[in-house]
Amino acid sequence: MPKAEAILWTHLRRRQLACRFRRQHPIDPYIIDFACLEHRLAVECDGDHHDRRGREHVRDLAIERAGFTIMRFWNSEVLYETDDVLATIAFHRDPRFDADAWAVDRRLGPNSLD
Repeated sequence: MPKAEAILWTHLRRRQLACRFRRQHPIDPYIIDFACLEHRLAVECDGDHHDRRGREHVRDLAIERAGFTIMRFWNSEVLYETDDVLATIAFHRDPRFDADAWAVDRRLGPNSLD
């Protein structure tokens, strides 16, 4: 598993975003990096080799036809802006999500990773 996926999975598997994610979830004929079935959300980490206009576009259309909303993040975003990526996912799941309050809770809370 690439480093960016491993870091994101560390956060998603702990249910920090109040929903259950699966890793390497099949959506025929594709495998998506992370999926929240309850919210029909697919999250992908992309390296430099991904073509967001060509084959990736066709793949995204198939995933959307399966009823999922797809969110894509560059590996560098996951590696260097992890909190922003998590906040973006959380906000998509619940537009009332307060990223500033969440960041403070993470720094001060007992489960803080900082």
